[in-house]
Amino acid sequence: MTNPASMCDYDFQLPHLDIKGFVVDYFSFRIEKDRLEWHERPELPYGVQPEHKVMRRLASIFERRHTVELDGFANELLEDEHLSFARYCDILEEFGRVENEEARGMSYGRLVGIIAFGGVVAARMMQHNLRKEVQQIFLYTSRFVDARIRLTWPTERKSWKLFMTVAADIIQRDDKSLMEESNFSRRRWSIVIGAALVGIGAIIGTKTLMSK
Repeated sequence: MTNPASMCDYDFQLPHLDIKGFVVDYFSFRIEKDRLEWHERPELPYGVQPEHKVMRRLASIFERRHTVELDGFANELLEDEHLSFARYCDILEEFGRVENEEARGMSYGRLVGIIAFGGVVAARMMQHNLRKEVQQIFLYTSRFVDARIRLTWPTERKSWKLFMTVAADIIQRDDKSLMEESNFSRRRWSIVIGAALVGIGAIIGTKTLMSK
């Protein structure tokens, strides 16, 4: 049997790394996070890949850091369900582009942002039982990203292999940031609790003195 890898010049051409798999996996993951199910989701013929799991992590980080903006866009889309798909397409055209980046570009950051945004919208639509619309945005998101990956990644020397390297660094820095925030929070609460205990001690001491 011919190895698919030997027939591909770039790893994004490999069947198990087709962008549709990333979109299906993350949309499903994000919908299930809200305790819902996407029964109509396409099957993943090669199963969940390590790259899919990393995308889940990065898209979740993106959503956590941009919750207000993503919720705002999602709310705007669902104000009128008949206009939601057209507006979704318009938003993707500009979503995540950095200054001087062409509309056809697909940086790793823009890729993660688009998939995170699509996942939020899919979950929100599923809450409103807009299953047909979820299928539409899955197809459009996949085609939108795929076209730009094929057009720009070869000349920009981007790949899923390099994506995994960049992702590992981002995840490590995010873990460190969360740990620092947690430590700061614990220290802050220790100070607050300590001050409260001193205050309680002072009150008890005063009552003791007054009782004598």
